[in-house]
Amino acid sequence: MATDEVAIADPEPRATIVIPLRIVEPLHFGTGETTQSTTRPRVNLVVRMGQDLVIPGRSVRGILRSRLDYMLHTLGLADCPEQRCGVCLSCELFGFTSPTGGRRASVRILDSAVRDARTETLEHVAIDRFTGGAKDSALFTDEVIIEGTFDVVIERLDPPSDAWRLLEALVRLVAQDLHEGFVRLGGGASRGYGRVELAPEPAAGPRLMPLDQAQHTMSTFVGSRRP
Repeated sequence: MATDEVAIADPEPRATIVIPLRIVEPLHFGTGETTQSTTRPRVNLVVRMGQDLVIPGRSVRGILRSRLDYMLHTLGLADCPEQRCGVCLSCELFGFTSPTGGRRASVRILDSAVRDARTETLEHVAIDRFTGGAKDSALFTDEVIIEGTFDVVIERLDPPSDAWRLLEALVRLVAQDLHEGFVRLGGGASRGYGRVELAPEPAAGPRLMPLDQAQHTMSTFVGSRRP
Protein backbone atom coordinates (compact mmCIF):
# COMPACT_ATOMS: atom_id res chain seq x y z
CA MET A 1 0.00 0.00 0.00
CA ALA A 2 1.42 3.41 -0.97
CA THR A 3 1.75 6.14 1.60
CA ASP A 4 3.03 9.71 1.58
CA GLU A 5 6.76 10.20 1.89
CA VAL A 6 7.75 10.44 5.53
CA ALA A 7 9.92 13.31 6.78
CA ILE A 8 12.36 11.91 9.34
CA ALA A 9 14.19 14.08 11.86
CA ASP A 10 17.95 14.46 11.34
CA PRO A 11 20.39 12.79 13.77
CA GLU A 12 21.46 16.23 15.00
CA PRO A 13 18.60 17.75 17.01
CA ARG A 14 17.07 20.89 15.56
CA ALA A 15 14.95 23.55 17.22
CA THR A 16 11.29 22.60 17.08
CA ILE A 17 7.82 23.89 17.83
CA VAL A 18 5.46 21.14 19.02
CA ILE A 19 1.66 21.36 19.07
CA PRO A 20 0.20 18.50 21.15
CA LEU A 21 -3.29 17.65 19.89
CA ARG A 22 -6.16 15.34 20.81
CA ILE A 23 -8.72 14.14 18.27
CA VAL A 24 -12.25 15.34 19.15
CA GLU A 25 -14.20 14.53 15.98
CA PRO A 26 -13.40 12.06 13.18
CA LEU A 27 -10.12 12.72 11.42
CA HIS A 28 -9.42 11.61 7.85
CA PHE A 29 -6.15 12.06 5.97
CA GLY A 30 -6.69 9.82 2.96
CA THR A 31 -4.22 7.90 0.85
CA GLY A 32 -6.36 8.08 -2.27
CA GLU A 33 -6.67 4.30 -2.05
CA THR A 34 -9.63 2.11 -1.12
CA THR A 35 -10.14 -1.41 0.10
CA GLN A 36 -10.65 -3.89 -2.71
CA SER A 37 -13.82 -5.97 -2.36
CA THR A 38 -16.53 -7.24 -4.69
CA THR A 39 -18.97 -7.99 -1.89
CA ARG A 40 -18.61 -5.00 0.47
CA PRO A 41 -18.51 -1.22 -0.07
CA ARG A 42 -15.05 0.17 -0.73
CA VAL A 43 -13.53 2.14 2.13
CA ASN A 44 -11.39 5.27 1.67
CA LEU A 45 -8.32 4.47 3.76
CA VAL A 46 -6.31 6.70 6.07
CA VAL A 47 -2.52 7.05 5.86
CA ARG A 48 -0.42 4.39 7.55
CA MET A 49 3.27 3.74 8.01
CA GLY A 50 3.65 0.11 8.97
CA GLN A 51 1.19 -0.48 11.79
CA ASP A 52 0.96 3.21 12.75
CA LEU A 53 -1.75 5.62 11.69
CA VAL A 54 0.03 8.72 10.46
CA ILE A 55 -0.80 12.41 10.15
CA PRO A 56 1.11 13.53 7.02
CA GLY A 57 3.31 16.55 7.62
CA ARG A 58 2.85 17.63 4.02
CA SER A 59 -0.91 17.96 4.50
CA VAL A 60 -0.61 19.76 7.85
CA ARG A 61 1.89 22.14 6.23
CA GLY A 62 -0.72 23.26 3.72
CA ILE A 63 -3.33 23.88 6.41
CA LEU A 64 -0.84 25.72 8.61
CA ARG A 65 0.42 27.93 5.82
CA SER A 66 -3.09 28.77 4.69
CA ARG A 67 -4.05 29.90 8.20
CA LEU A 68 -0.82 31.88 8.65
CA ASP A 69 -1.42 33.61 5.31
CA TYR A 70 -4.93 34.51 6.48
CA MET A 71 -3.60 35.94 9.75
CA LEU A 72 -0.84 37.93 8.04
CA HIS A 73 -3.31 39.31 5.49
CA THR A 74 -5.79 40.24 8.23
CA LEU A 75 -3.03 42.06 10.15
CA GLY A 76 -2.00 43.93 7.00
CA LEU A 77 1.41 42.24 6.95
CA ALA A 78 1.19 40.32 3.68
CA ASP A 79 -0.89 39.93 0.54
CA CYS A 80 0.31 36.76 -1.14
CA PRO A 81 -2.71 34.88 -2.52
CA GLU A 82 -0.61 32.74 -4.88
CA GLN A 83 1.99 31.95 -2.16
CA ARG A 84 4.93 33.00 -4.31
CA CYS A 85 5.53 36.72 -3.81
CA GLY A 86 8.97 35.86 -2.41
CA VAL A 87 9.10 38.70 0.10
CA CYS A 88 6.47 37.98 2.77
CA LEU A 89 7.05 36.11 6.02
CA SER A 90 5.11 33.10 4.78
CA CYS A 91 7.32 32.74 1.68
CA GLU A 92 10.41 33.10 3.86
CA LEU A 93 9.23 30.33 6.17
CA PHE A 94 7.59 27.89 3.76
CA GLY A 95 9.47 28.69 0.57
CA PHE A 96 8.10 29.51 -2.85
CA THR A 97 8.52 28.84 -6.54
CA SER A 98 8.06 31.32 -9.35
CA PRO A 99 8.96 31.65 -13.05
CA THR A 100 12.02 33.70 -12.07
CA GLY A 101 13.29 31.55 -9.22
CA GLY A 102 12.37 30.59 -5.69
CA ARG A 103 13.76 29.44 -2.37
CA ARG A 104 13.49 26.40 -0.18
CA ALA A 105 11.52 26.42 3.04
CA SER A 106 13.29 27.34 6.27
CA VAL A 107 11.03 24.98 8.25
CA ARG A 108 9.52 21.55 7.73
CA ILE A 109 6.69 19.65 9.37
CA LEU A 110 7.30 16.03 10.28
CA ASP A 111 4.84 13.19 9.86
CA SER A 112 3.26 12.22 13.19
CA ALA A 113 2.13 8.81 14.43
CA VAL A 114 -1.19 8.85 16.28
CA ARG A 115 -0.94 7.46 19.81
CA ASP A 116 -3.73 5.31 21.31
CA ALA A 117 -5.57 5.49 17.99
CA ARG A 118 -9.00 4.01 17.39
CA THR A 119 -10.68 3.93 13.98
CA GLU A 120 -14.18 3.47 12.62
CA THR A 121 -15.78 3.47 9.20
CA LEU A 122 -18.48 6.02 8.43
CA GLU A 123 -20.91 5.79 5.50
CA HIS A 124 -22.05 8.81 3.53
CA VAL A 125 -24.22 9.51 0.52
CA ALA A 126 -22.88 11.90 -2.10
CA ILE A 127 -25.16 14.89 -2.76
CA ASP A 128 -26.01 16.07 -6.25
CA ARG A 129 -25.07 19.75 -6.27
CA PHE A 130 -27.71 20.56 -8.88
CA THR A 131 -30.73 18.91 -7.24
CA GLY A 132 -29.64 18.93 -3.62
CA GLY A 133 -30.69 15.30 -3.36
CA ALA A 134 -28.74 12.09 -2.98
CA LYS A 135 -26.99 10.77 -6.06
CA ASP A 136 -28.08 7.35 -7.24
CA SER A 137 -25.64 4.59 -6.23
CA ALA A 138 -23.32 7.16 -4.64
CA LEU A 139 -22.78 5.64 -1.22
CA PHE A 140 -19.19 5.98 0.00
CA THR A 141 -17.38 4.97 3.18
CA ASP A 142 -14.49 6.66 4.97
CA GLU A 143 -12.07 5.15 7.42
CA VAL A 144 -11.61 7.77 10.15
CA ILE A 145 -9.60 8.11 13.34
CA ILE A 146 -12.02 8.83 16.18
CA GLU A 147 -9.64 8.75 19.15
CA GLY A 148 -5.98 9.42 19.74
CA THR A 149 -3.35 12.07 20.32
CA PHE A 150 -0.49 13.27 18.14
CA ASP A 151 2.08 16.05 17.91
CA VAL A 152 2.48 18.50 15.07
CA VAL A 153 6.25 19.02 14.99
CA ILE A 154 7.65 22.03 13.13
CA GLU A 155 11.41 21.83 12.67
CA ARG A 156 13.73 24.76 11.99
CA LEU A 157 16.13 24.18 9.09
CA ASP A 158 17.98 27.51 9.15
CA PRO A 159 19.87 29.41 11.88
CA PRO A 160 17.82 31.34 14.47
CA SER A 161 16.08 34.39 13.04
CA ASP A 162 13.37 36.94 13.76
CA ALA A 163 11.13 34.97 11.38
CA TRP A 164 11.40 31.89 13.62
CA ARG A 165 10.37 33.92 16.67
CA LEU A 166 7.39 35.30 14.79
CA LEU A 167 6.52 31.78 13.67
CA GLU A 168 6.47 30.66 17.31
CA ALA A 169 3.90 33.36 18.04
CA LEU A 170 1.82 32.67 14.93
CA VAL A 171 1.80 28.91 15.56
CA ARG A 172 0.51 29.53 19.06
CA LEU A 173 -2.35 31.56 17.60
CA VAL A 174 -3.09 28.84 15.04
CA ALA A 175 -3.04 26.26 17.84
CA GLN A 176 -5.68 28.31 19.65
CA ASP A 177 -7.80 28.43 16.49
CA LEU A 178 -7.54 24.64 16.25
CA HIS A 179 -8.50 24.28 19.90
CA GLU A 180 -11.56 26.51 19.49
CA GLY A 181 -12.68 24.79 16.28
CA PHE A 182 -12.04 27.64 13.83
CA VAL A 183 -9.59 25.46 11.90
CA ARG A 184 -9.98 21.74 11.16
CA LEU A 185 -7.49 19.19 9.94
CA GLY A 186 -7.76 16.69 7.10
CA GLY A 187 -10.58 16.08 4.66
CA GLY A 188 -14.32 16.10 5.19
CA ALA A 189 -14.65 19.30 7.21
CA SER A 190 -18.10 19.86 5.66
CA ARG A 191 -19.13 16.47 7.08
CA GLY A 192 -17.99 17.37 10.59
CA TYR A 193 -14.51 15.88 10.36
CA GLY A 194 -11.23 17.27 11.61
CA ARG A 195 -11.93 18.83 15.01
CA VAL A 196 -8.96 18.65 17.38
CA GLU A 197 -8.05 20.36 20.63
CA LEU A 198 -4.86 21.11 22.52
CA ALA A 199 -3.65 18.21 24.64
CA PRO A 200 -1.63 18.62 27.87
CA GLU A 201 2.02 19.39 27.18
CA PRO A 202 4.67 17.00 28.53
CA ALA A 203 6.72 18.06 31.53
CA ALA A 204 9.93 17.98 29.48
CA GLY A 205 10.64 19.08 25.92
CA PRO A 206 9.58 22.02 23.73
CA ARG A 207 6.57 23.97 24.94
CA LEU A 208 4.26 26.31 23.08
CA MET A 209 4.65 30.02 23.64
CA PRO A 210 2.05 31.25 26.17
CA LEU A 211 -0.97 32.72 24.41
CA ASP A 212 -0.65 36.18 25.96
CA GLN A 213 3.02 36.32 24.97
CA ALA A 214 2.16 35.31 21.41
CA GLN A 215 -0.46 38.05 21.21
CA HIS A 216 2.00 40.61 22.62
CA THR A 217 4.70 39.51 20.16
CA MET A 218 2.40 40.00 17.19
CA SER A 219 1.03 43.29 18.53
CA THR A 220 4.57 44.63 18.89
CA PHE A 221 5.53 43.44 15.41
CA VAL A 222 2.46 45.01 13.81
CA GLY A 223 3.16 48.27 15.62
CA SER A 224 6.76 48.28 14.38
CA ARG A 225 5.60 48.02 10.76
CA ARG A 226 3.30 51.01 10.92
CA PRO A 227 4.56 54.34 9.55
